[in-house]
Amino acid sequence: MSDSEADRKVTPAWIAAAILLLAALGGAIAVGTWPLGASGAGEPTEPRLIEPVDDGTLLWPYTAKSKRHGARTLAINLVIRGDSETVREAILNRSGPTWTETPPEKEGAEAETFAAEIAVDNGTGGTAELVFWSPARGSTRYAYVFDEGTGRWLTESYQIHDGTYFGRRTHVRAYEDPQGEWTAMQAHDEYWDWFRLRHTVTGVASAQRTVERDFMDAPFVDEVVRHPYHHGAPGGRNWVTVVHFSLLVAPGLVALRFDRARTVTGRGLDRYGRELGLGLALFALYLGVRWLGIGIEQMWPTADPHHVAAPVYLLLVLGIPTLAAVLARGADPGGAFTGAVAWLGGAFVVDAVAMQVSALPLRFVLHRTAVLLAVGLIAYGGALATDRDRTLPLIVGLVGWAVVLVPPALGYL
Repeated sequence: MSDSEADRKVTPAWIAAAILLLAALGGAIAVGTWPLGASGAGEPTEPRLIEPVDDGTLLWPYTAKSKRHGARTLAINLVIRGDSETVREAILNRSGPTWTETPPEKEGAEAETFAAEIAVDNGTGGTAELVFWSPARGSTRYAYVFDEGTGRWLTESYQIHDGTYFGRRTHVRAYEDPQGEWTAMQAHDEYWDWFRLRHTVTGVASAQRTVERDFMDAPFVDEVVRHPYHHGAPGGRNWVTVVHFSLLVAPGLVALRFDRARTVTGRGLDRYGRELGLGLALFALYLGVRWLGIGIEQMWPTADPHHVAAPVYLLLVLGIPTLAAVLARGADPGGAFTGAVAWLGGAFVVDAVAMQVSALPLRFVLHRTAVLLAVGLIAYGGALATDRDRTLPLIVGLVGWAVVLVPPALGYL
């Protein structure tokens, strides 16, 4: 087959990939900005408030991105009844082992609660897993309260997490009652998304159970029950965990294992060595970015996360297209495209498993598809770039890579 005949066969393939890239990215943006997806859709002008304690401050059982009810995000899913300062001291100045002592018997749940279901729902009858809370950083979210005839917005009194900022964590925002009688919390699971440069929430029910179990094992808690607040919280089953504090007991102060891949036979390695090297490099770089961010966070826990994210993000943005273009040289164009897409896609899957992500919204799936197609086109073009007359696929791939980075950076995903 002559070069001209080969060109005629491969040209439609990379053009189709470029078209699919644009379609996937356009779909991701459309889904991400779909009007029906607005978090505050249908919220009444006068929001329904709840009363955590009798004759106390009223609470709107949601958090919001800004100081308006239409910007609501996640529902409040825990309320701790007790002196706010005592609660804060117990949470922030304790260690895992003292927090997870065997709990005393907890009896006397009110009729309208269903405390008995907690153990069944959690599936645990014994000691819960150790949870080590530490102070956390995160975007500001507001809570609305009505106190002494006046409504006002509160920012977080403090934030805690179990896990890592640049990995996966259970994240809790706490809001203290202006009268000091309760602390409202919003707990959720999330992971850091290096393409979106922000955290993606994966669920609230599991995080709620984690905090719930933690309080059930605390020696200074009288009772852990559930109240059906009926606020329609997604994933929260419309109930809020209510913790009743007693006397404060003085508190004391994942790594992934990768199996070595089997070496292929000499003949197969000689034939597909470049494609394999390209794929492994992309696989290692993407996962390396994840664990590099976590490692820096562990070494310098007081560093501003934004100062850590910036250089690591540049490594991702510049490293992936560079590896795809350079390591694909001399490889089979189709094999380079397939290897880049398959191995980088595999890295996405491994990362999702490590971050315990069980499901992704459609807009994220479409965006990652566009990312893979862009990298595949770069690899395809890199394999052809030895011929100066065949650099168009590489240019299209590089432009596509730049395009897929813009929407998440601007907050459209």
